[in-house]
Amino acid sequence: MSKVAKIGLVFPLLFLVVLLSHPVVAIADSEKKFGPVPGEKLVFNVRWGFVPSGTAIMRFNRVGASGYRLESSLKSYGAMDFFFPIKDNFVVTGRDMSDQLLADVYTKEQDENGKQRTIQFRFDRPNKRILFSRDEESREIPVEGAINDYLSAVYSVRKTDLKPGDNFKTTIVLEKETLYEAHIWAEKREGLATPVGYLRTLPISLVVPNSKHFKNRGDFVFWFTDDERHMLVRIQIKTGVGSIGMDLMEYEDGRGGSSKDLEVDG
Repeated sequence: MSKVAKIGLVFPLLFLVVLLSHPVVAIADSEKKFGPVPGEKLVFNVRWGFVPSGTAIMRFNRVGASGYRLESSLKSYGAMDFFFPIKDNFVVTGRDMSDQLLADVYTKEQDENGKQRTIQFRFDRPNKRILFSRDEESREIPVEGAINDYLSAVYSVRKTDLKPGDNFKTTIVLEKETLYEAHIWAEKREGLATPVGYLRTLPISLVVPNSKHFKNRGDFVFWFTDDERHMLVRIQIKTGVGSIGMDLMEYEDGRGGSSKDLEVDG
């Protein structure tokens, strides 16, 4: 398999594999509502090195009085679409708590290089298990602690009042049902020039000691805006076959602000 094809295989996972458990050490400020609100939409350019390779869209909405629905899509274009076309769609539904999101059902409709499949996690928290299915295959995964899907986990982290120096351990799980321990660090605040303007951000480093990748601090870094929104604005991942990144290109923050406002003001 060529290096390009290998990148295509890890590309969707690296885009989304971040955090799968709520960080219990971070305490939200009761006077502020950190994180996403219904109506938020984030649009990212995904790149391999300096080459634009795909588009990712993430949406957050309310379901009923206390539920949520996360929708995400990942679509390749350009050279990546020629060598390894990807068109994946994700939907997560669950409960929106004051300090975290708790997923009930995570579903991925995968279409990668002509291969289609459906992957699903159903979280049976009372019985400490995840009901996993992939096409016709199904099994139970025993779990301990506040395991979540990775989309809900990223949004849960956004709901907390993280400060530079905070660090903790948590658990991540891949779609191959493999569990890993992850170490998380909140780094020094950083001003960042982005396609949607100059932003004050809080970088977060992820290290996974018992994996083949992300063993060193700085191998996997993502940036949140350093404000109540905690919007995800950039991800940078170092791999053995190049660097993969995501940059926020457009947004609607659900609070009445959007990247279109910046264009008008500029």
